[in-house]
Amino acid sequence: MPVITLKIWLNLFNQVYSPTLFSLIVNGLPDAVKDSGMVISQFADDSGTWLKGSNMLRLQKRAQAGLDSIWKWAIE
Repeated sequence: MPVITLKIWLNLFNQVYSPTLFSLIVNGLPDAVKDSGMVISQFADDSGTWLKGSNMLRLQKRAQAGLDSIWKWAIE
């Protein structure tokens, strides 16, 4: 019985459902970092983050705050 369940699960990821499920999961990611000023760019199953500014120390603190927010979002 577990083999059948595993087979169904794998078949879902070979179908059009996979991108839809992924989109539902990562949909809240931009909201998780908006307070840090970090920008999120998403395309298909890739995500990237960046910050702009002239003060390296401030950028480092904002980046760490954004990464902490992503970590918190990921484990919830």
